[in-house]
Order: sequence, then C-alpha cells, then structure tokens
Amino acid sequence: MSTRIGIIGAGIAGIASARALVAAGRQVVLFDKGRGIGGRVATRRVPALGLRFDHGAQYLRTNAPDLSAVMARLEAEGAVARWQVGPPPGSGAPPA
Repeated sequence: MSTRIGIIGAGIAGIASARALVAAGRQVVLFDKGRGIGGRVATRRVPALGLRFDHGAQYLRTNAPDLSAVMARLEAEGAVARWQVGPPPGSGAPPA
C-alpha cells in the first residue's frame, strides 16, 4: 500500500511541493480553503461584473534558472501567462 502525502495550502509553495513529490513518484493530495489554486498569486473573477483581478502578487521574477524552467513548463501548460503591459489585445483601449 502506497502512502499518500497531504499538503495543506494550494498556493505557490504547496503546488511546488506537490509537483516535486509527484515527480519523485509519491501520491499527493492538495487541500485548500479556497475554491481554486494559487493562493496569493491567484486570479479572482467577478463574473456578474465581468471583472478579473490579481489580489496578491501580480508577477514573479524568474532570475533563478530552476524557477525559469518551472515557469516555462507552467506557461506551456497554460497555467500561467507572461505579464502583459498595457490593455488586453482587442480591448479598444489605447496603449499605456
């Protein structure tokens, strides 16, 4: 019987820990009080108002090669996106 590891908190540290443990062949279960993952780097949505916003850290600097590699994988998976300066494409708003 394989032992499962529980991680409390699906923020950046919990997700990073879970990914490392899964890569090492362990079974992991993530628990979080919120409805989604991300913790302080999560995007919140208010569908009734058509709003999306980051309520914590809006960006990460990837100066370390290991973090750059992780972020590149997450970007390829669609889990993160590069910081966009200015209005969203197609919004009709003038550039900042």
